[in-house]
Amino acid sequence: WASGKIKMRLAQRKILDCHAFAKEIEDKEDIAICHSIGQACAVVHTAGHAIGYPIYDLTAIIYKYGIEHCKSAVEQRKLEYIEKVIYWNEHLCDYQGTWADFMLK
Repeated sequence: WASGKIKMRLAQRKILDCHAFAKEIEDKEDIAICHSIGQACAVVHTAGHAIGYPIYDLTAIIYKYGIEHCKSAVEQRKLEYIEKVIYWNEHLCDYQGTWADFMLK
């Protein structure tokens, strides 16, 4: 979708399928991961979905380790987010992929 290889409706259907699948499973960590994937992919549709990815991603970590033992893993993930933002802020011009026309506006 972001690269212009598939249409928005197909991508949107797959994103909604991620969220729907989360309702079919019982493991809370896996449910959060499904929602994080859906939110991350939906960022192309609207930037408001950007906050959903880290919220669900961090929720999955909390479910994995438990609230009492997750601090280190959550802090590590936070550092990974920061490193990626800094990297792409400095290297966006190096990206070799393609973008759909609507992404370049």
